[in-house]
Amino acid sequence: LALSNATQTKTITGSAFTAINTWTQVIGTADRDGNLNLYRNGVSDAVAVANTVTLSITDGTKDLCVGVYSGDETSSNLAGDWALPELIIGQVWTDAQCANSFNRERHLFNV
Repeated sequence: LALSNATQTKTITGSAFTAINTWTQVIGTADRDGNLNLYRNGVSDAVAVANTVTLSITDGTKDLCVGVYSGDETSSNLAGDWALPELIIGQVWTDAQCANSFNRERHLFNV
């Protein structure tokens, strides 16, 4: 998960790779101060607190990129399929909300 304001970027990476052909729910959260949290199957997997790079995400005119962004707006490396994508604007989900989302959707994929 990365958050960038065109001059600074903050990136976090989960602790484990996702197995091939295995459904995995991934949720990334970012607040207005640039704090990032990455959830895997409803559990927090990586956290970055905005203490060295302060980023603001208050500008609603910028693009949202999912995948790998290299600055040319055409680079996206996602080796898999998306199921049930959601974009939630205006609130950062809590640990409990991410866990509830995973538990609510996992039966759809026999997890």
